[in-house]
Amino acid sequence: NSQEFTFGIIKKLEDKYGIGLLIEAFGELVKKNKSNKKLKLQIYGRGSQESKYKELSKKLGVDDKVFFNGFIKNELVPETLSRIDVVCLPSVSDSESFGVSAVEAMACAVPLIVSDASGFTEVVKNNETGFIIPKGNLEELIEKMRMCVEMPKEELKKIGMNGLNRVKKMFDFNDNIKTYIN
Repeated sequence: NSQEFTFGIIKKLEDKYGIGLLIEAFGELVKKNKSNKKLKLQIYGRGSQESKYKELSKKLGVDDKVFFNGFIKNELVPETLSRIDVVCLPSVSDSESFGVSAVEAMACAVPLIVSDASGFTEVVKNNETGFIIPKGNLEELIEKMRMCVEMPKEELKKIGMNGLNRVKKMFDFNDNIKTYIN
């Protein structure tokens, strides 16, 4: 539906992944939404902070637009990602040793907004396969989310395709085997 715009995240529901920050940013975005698009936030995963995040979305008045979908199996990740317009991974810790979740989104041609946690900066090319924001920066997160909502669909698609091409280049299985053997 072109009148809907869906942000999403697939992560454990823990503070280090910046999920509270994402819900806050989404709440602000909904308040200031000047587009005629219906905004949604799809959250996948389980974790110790789930009830806190649900409380937060209620407090911000967006609990009708924020969906907690629980844990999904690995094999359902691609299909799930294909229903998301932009994946947001605003991790606030630097323990993202390798940005697997970012690579998964890129492999499904989904544009990203990520924090500058080291695991993400290795795989995401800023303004090309997605957008990198400073860790914990609410204003930047809101701004990039707004930008994505207002961006022409073709432009957003192109960012997604750039991501897919980058993954193909960076993570070619045979190249990786060769590198590993060497």
